[in-house]
Amino acid sequence: MSMNRNVSSSVRKRNDRFALQEVNDLPSRTKGSFKDQCDINFIMSRYLKSGAVDHVAKYGGSYGFATSLTLHEALNIVRKAEEMFNDLDSKIRIRFHNEPGEFLDFVQDPKNAEVLVEMGLANPAKVVEPVLVRMEPTEEAQEARGSEDPASGRSRARSASSGDHTRST
Repeated sequence: MSMNRNVSSSVRKRNDRFALQEVNDLPSRTKGSFKDQCDINFIMSRYLKSGAVDHVAKYGGSYGFATSLTLHEALNIVRKAEEMFNDLDSKIRIRFHNEPGEFLDFVQDPKNAEVLVEMGLANPAKVVEPVLVRMEPTEEAQEARGSEDPASGRSRARSASSGDHTRST
């Protein structure tokens, strides 16, 4: 794509000293509002006053969003995740577009548990068989059963004396 430029120039003649001058009639793409930001003298004068060039303007002097300990912990988590991801087989990494974050989202979704087992990245969940337990009533329980009101199934002694409305076993 070429731009049509209205350019007039003059060329010096042999052994003559002419300055080459180019005139451009197109509108300028330069913004004058950035003049001070580009002027090295202005930049240096701000630096000599404050010692920081544009740091305060950019960050507003607010640095208290994290302590060095939490920043260090976060960096260690990121490094560990990247290290674990990089230790995976390349075929698995390609499946996740070589993005550790995409892999972490996948492995933390419970819907993907079976796929992780198929990929060899997780152990199969153990199936716990139900165990039948037979419980024999104690002597106290048998005595309490003997004093139950057959109509309500409640112990007469408890409901009359303590106001307890639980069933005795």
